[in-house]
Amino acid sequence: YDRRDGQTLYPQMIFKGIDGPQSGSDLTLLPVVETTWRYWKQLYPNTAVVSPNNQISDASDYRSYPYGSYRNLATPPMFPISPTLTSNPTSAFFPPKATTLGIRFGETAKAYPFPAMGSEAVINDSVDNNPIVIAFYAREQFAVPFSRQLDRQILTFDKVASTDPVFPFMLQDKETGTTWNLKGEAVAGTLSGQKLDQVPAHNAFWFAWSTFWQNTGIY
Repeated sequence: YDRRDGQTLYPQMIFKGIDGPQSGSDLTLLPVVETTWRYWKQLYPNTAVVSPNNQISDASDYRSYPYGSYRNLATPPMFPISPTLTSNPTSAFFPPKATTLGIRFGETAKAYPFPAMGSEAVINDSVDNNPIVIAFYAREQFAVPFSRQLDRQILTFDKVASTDPVFPFMLQDKETGTTWNLKGEAVAGTLSGQKLDQVPAHNAFWFAWSTFWQNTGIY
């Protein structure tokens, strides 16, 4: 809900006000990286962390998961869903709690469920005519989409061996032979020093994505 008025409600899957004074207004979805704390520290070793000495929470709150078995793949949601999972054909494709990378351009949505992407993947795709590439690393729950368009050129990527111990693999584009790391940074080759634009996306449970976007495309 919107703290400015205490009333407007925004479902996270559509980031649009559906009830209250700001009903109909849109929020801007930002690109984020979701991964394990272990891997985040490897990617960004100088990360600053919110101090545990505050009035909101204690550091111990982050050392255990407070919801028991809620993340187990087959565990149903804790709250009513409309339509129900049994009446929504899309929800049957994956377990309710399968983590899913969800990408949307306008009203066109596509899902990349983690179980469908294997252990490591570089996926070239297009969503609503927007060329994207997804770097996926299952061990660290890392799935990040980037635009394949750089200036006026559309790049196509392959997975290649890593030259940096932080990254389990790297990307190499076919058009210039440039090597890119999992941050979308060109580290060797013609385009060295360039950076791919990260695409705003969701990491969500499958039941949530398939409920809000019942006509979603699926990788």
